[in-house]
Amino acid sequence: MRKIKIHLTLFAIPALIVCAILLSPTSGYAAEPPKKDPGYLYAIRGGVLIHDINILGHSEESGADFNLEALFVSPDWLEWLWAPHPHLGIAIHSQDDTNQIYSGLTWEKVFSNNFFINLSLGLTLHDGTRKTSEHNEKELGSDLLFREALEFGYQIKQHQSLSIFFFHISNAGIYSENDGMNHLGLRYGYTF
Repeated sequence: MRKIKIHLTLFAIPALIVCAILLSPTSGYAAEPPKKDPGYLYAIRGGVLIHDINILGHSEESGADFNLEALFVSPDWLEWLWAPHPHLGIAIHSQDDTNQIYSGLTWEKVFSNNFFINLSLGLTLHDGTRKTSEHNEKELGSDLLFREALEFGYQIKQHQSLSIFFFHISNAGIYSENDGMNHLGLRYGYTF
């Protein structure tokens, strides 16, 4: 139980800092937002991540994840929640251990110097191991897990960006099997 509390505390502090930045009243855009109506799609982001990296936990699976994510225009009914972007994405593992499809909400803060920061909260559905007697496999406890993500990026052109992306999945201690996983990598993005 102490291990879970330490992990949650280590994630909660940066998450609170990011929330404070995202919700601060001074927001800016380095370039004028596109005038053309992009429809429902806000951005597409994709990249390569280190799978099950040893940050805030232990690593049992190796390899890479190929990640692709679509962010959608924030609907009017989410204005009360600081207008997050709904997202839908996949993370395909190079060694086919734990693949994921996920969804949730992303809050984005764009600064006037072309830097941006994102915080995402949601759920992921995976095909990894829930419970096992093997000591070298992750026990995730449930097929449906909580997913939190943090992204720091730079807008290299009006529509293009590069970013460092981190996400964590776990069942938050709902089940006794709660190894969780962390992923870290680089992504390219195109904003419409």
